[in-house]
Amino acid sequence: MARSHIETWQLVQIKKAHDTTSLQKNEVVKIMDNYKKFIAAGHIAIPEQPSSEKRVRIKRTLAKNLLKRVDVYAKMPGIHSIY
Repeated sequence: MARSHIETWQLVQIKKAHDTTSLQKNEVVKIMDNYKKFIAAGHIAIPEQPSSEKRVRIKRTLAKNLLKRVDVYAKMPGIHSIY
């Protein structure tokens, strides 16, 4: 994941150096595909905990909270409409 972030950052820096204000559609699609792969891998690594019969609050880990936030960003209308 870190490599993908670095590649994206480098791509943005190159675009800025050439006074380009946006990425091409194929570049955005590649970035979003990687993003979705990371989210899917996160769901596999951190599965949902089954609910218990008791009404007990299950504490979420930092990783689970992060995964929940990136799920929200992946489903934002402006980003999702690219596909």
